[in-house]
Amino acid sequence: MFRLAASSGTKATDQKRTRREDQERIRREDQERIRREDQERIRREDQERTRREDQERIRREDQKRTRREDQERIRREDQERIRKEDQERTRREEQ
Repeated sequence: MFRLAASSGTKATDQKRTRREDQERIRREDQERIRREDQERIRREDQERTRREDQERIRREDQKRTRREDQERIRREDQERIRKEDQERTRREEQ
């Protein structure tokens, strides 16, 4: 009878140990899953930030290019207008 009681005590101890080990394994697996999810979230956030920064850089570069092109067009138009005015003035003076 004593042996049976000792045996069942060992079984209960083994079950407790197994339960603790299972809980610890589950805890470690959860921590690892959370770590991987955090890394993935950070990677996605970094990609999105980089994409937004790239879009903003491209937008600014486009604005600068457009502004330069507009200034150059205005400069050429002004030169052409001045040239025509000079031609017209010269033509009138020659008459």
